Amino acid sequence: MLTEEIVYSDRLSSLTALAREGVTLALGTGALCETTDIVLRRLGLAGFFSKVVTAEDVTEGKPSPECYQNIIARAAFSPGKTSVLEDSSSGLAAALAAEAYAASAPTGETTRRLRFIGSFADLTALPLNLRIGN
Repeated sequence: MLTEEIVYSDRLSSLTALAREGVTLALGTGALCETTDIVLRRLGLAGFFSKVVTAEDVTEGKPSPECYQNIIARAAFSPGKTSVLEDSSSGLAAALAAEAYAASAPTGETTRRLRFIGSFADLTALPLNLRIGN
């Protein structure tokens, strides 16, 4: 079993900055609920997300927009005022199909689709750019 840990060194500072700016944060993942809970606690991120949607909450995984549609509905967001950060092409496609704004980091994923904010090398560049959808 391949277990590669991906950790973004700027995760805490970036999430803290977004939370301080009053940005409501939610998480959509293809992982199971138990795995998601373990990872969020281990990385010290559990308290940042007001809503969490896991693989157990949807019938179709990304690139289906169901995950993000679920988050948007649960949080009573408007798709046009929602910004999504993704690290995969399927996740980026899902976010855009849900009619949210979307950015990628740090993978370099890009698209020419409407509502694509841009691709960023790391999370520290995001707080100001995420305001586009807000």
